[in-house]
Amino acid sequence: TETSWRGSPRPHSIFTTPNGQMFGLDLYDRSLIKSPTVIVTAASGEGKSFLASMLITDIRAHRGEVKVRVMDYRHSFKPICRLFGGRHIEFTGSDPKPINIWNYPGIENATVPTKRQLSMVLTDVMILSKTPKSDAITSAIASTVIDEVYKMALSRNGFGRPKFHPTLGHFLDVLKSYHWGDGEQKLAGELFLKLNIHRKDPWLNAPTHPDYDAQSMFDVFELSGISGLDEKIRESVGFRISAQIMQEIGEEDAQNQKTPILFVCDEIREINRHFPAIQELIAEATVTGRKEGLVTILFSQAYEHFTGTAERPNETGIDLVKNSGVKMIGKQIGGFDRLADDCELASETVAAVRAIQKQYGRYTQWVFVIGSGSDKIVQMAEIHLSPVMLWANTNDTNEANARRLVENLRPDLPLAFIVTWLAAKYPSGLTAAGLTAIPDSDLQELMGVEN
Repeated sequence: TETSWRGSPRPHSIFTTPNGQMFGLDLYDRSLIKSPTVIVTAASGEGKSFLASMLITDIRAHRGEVKVRVMDYRHSFKPICRLFGGRHIEFTGSDPKPINIWNYPGIENATVPTKRQLSMVLTDVMILSKTPKSDAITSAIASTVIDEVYKMALSRNGFGRPKFHPTLGHFLDVLKSYHWGDGEQKLAGELFLKLNIHRKDPWLNAPTHPDYDAQSMFDVFELSGISGLDEKIRESVGFRISAQIMQEIGEEDAQNQKTPILFVCDEIREINRHFPAIQELIAEATVTGRKEGLVTILFSQAYEHFTGTAERPNETGIDLVKNSGVKMIGKQIGGFDRLADDCELASETVAAVRAIQKQYGRYTQWVFVIGSGSDKIVQMAEIHLSPVMLWANTNDTNEANARRLVENLRPDLPLAFIVTWLAAKYPSGLTAAGLTAIPDSDLQELMGVEN
């Protein structure tokens, strides 16, 4: 697993092997990496957050124009988002921040919706009405209404006019008033009854929240706050968040250059459990991502969180894994025979995965599998943690508490200063120093620091 391969000619990230050799990686290098999807699997606490933060930091430094979009679960990416001045968006039942699935870039100019946009709206309608995909007639009814609603919306938009974007309420009005044939009337009525209960829902029948209007190069969407919503509402809101991200794929700047996007999705197991439609949208986007400048990185604790089990296979996840261009394998807990079989890992590589080590506060180890088949590249990599990276991304309870304590004691100091101060004091973290909290003497010193 340690070869003479030295990686991409113009890498955004530099890795070392256990023997100290260096190699570079560029996930946007289509001559090397044919598929823009990256699968990352490692047990809890084995460095996924550090790897993610390194890749985000490196790619932003190397390709300054890249848009970073993260679907987070349990605030893993909140610190790095704050460090970069990004937009951290939390969703709670008491403070709805709706995303209108009907809205899309260009509707204000009366630009016709794309097939992808029409498909996303249709999927949302099917989710809310709990209509199976196999119901072709109801799907056709919904598609007819969607077309009519957009015709109306485009006639109200254009140069010099205030932006108008339709909502679920407009769909319901057209659905009820449309002249259906005898064979369609009953199904249209049933669809209306299923959806009309959401007419007053602030998540589902409202314009997109103004918080999303400002341009942002770094967005983190925290999903854990909506996991307790009603099933249909939760799935729809989750789908709308991912649709908001997918609408940006292929966006062009003033020079007609496509804006590259780095899409990071944490905790695939939770995504699949609470927001099953999101994975299907991710799978669809990865098909076109190669041409549109998209790189998707999906994280989870076990390979089976993507593929499912033999008893309950996840067909969408299996396709994602098969079509992934890179697999980054960290320390595994228990067996990983299916992972080894699907990646066609040699016995030496399997032994290397079993031997992966981690020294907290210093480094983590990974096995990278790039490509597939007989010409795939397999390489062992070490990620050495800088003190700042450690303190910016630590999930250790004592260290995370220490960081929050310093923030609360000195709210006048920027987070970057706080992280730098902690890194200078405890370069390998509290745990490595044999501490569970910041000593009082250091806190007293901190209180005397001037901003």
